[in-house]
Amino acid sequence: MNGNIFNYFNKSEVKYIITPENNTSKGFYPNINYYPSDNIGCPAVASGKNKILYVNAPYNIDIEFGLNEEGVAYYNYEFDVNINPTTDYMHNLINKTFSVIYDKDLKQLHLQILQPYQFVTDDNELEVTTLPTPIETSNGHYVIGSIKPANWIRNLNFAFMSNNIKKITKVSLRIDKPIMMYSFNKPIDLQYTEPTDKILKYINQSNGIVNYRKKLPNVYKNIVTRRPKKLL
Repeated sequence: MNGNIFNYFNKSEVKYIITPENNTSKGFYPNINYYPSDNIGCPAVASGKNKILYVNAPYNIDIEFGLNEEGVAYYNYEFDVNINPTTDYMHNLINKTFSVIYDKDLKQLHLQILQPYQFVTDDNELEVTTLPTPIETSNGHYVIGSIKPANWIRNLNFAFMSNNIKKITKVSLRIDKPIMMYSFNKPIDLQYTEPTDKILKYINQSNGIVNYRKKLPNVYKNIVTRRPKKLL
């Protein structure tokens, strides 16, 4: 039995790329940053360094969603015109990246906002988990998710579940607060990169695969055999 109570791994090399919808300018989206880590002489604090990251929202926007009288999912939004202009580009971006999904069988209703960030690494043991973010909300909770990005380069999206589908759920996002927070199981050395041709070709092996197949572990037995040994 391993008696260690702290994990002290070397940093894993990780890059992130930005792949926006609607040909949106990449500069519209903020950088991913490390969550502050303080040196207070505590080994538990030191063990958590370089594992938690965040990215702020690119807009100040208030969203409400629910079910209308006919039981159809809907959402409304209002954004700060002092930050984002009221152009067709902004409305098209929101309508392209926002969606509300109602599962009648499970009686579940959630909002999803597509994010453009994707992690690239050659560390097969690295796992990333999305965490709840410090945003203003009512009648809902953040939906967490995890992947191992070495073999599946994909965006991890903002998802927010309604607590009571008979009531309106509200979410407020701000440019000075995280829309996404990420927790890695190892410390990482993160840098931005433009996607290389090698990276793009591997992304195309699985891009949108969830729209065509279920039981993805069976599908990935084939996909991972087409992965280059090194992407970075």
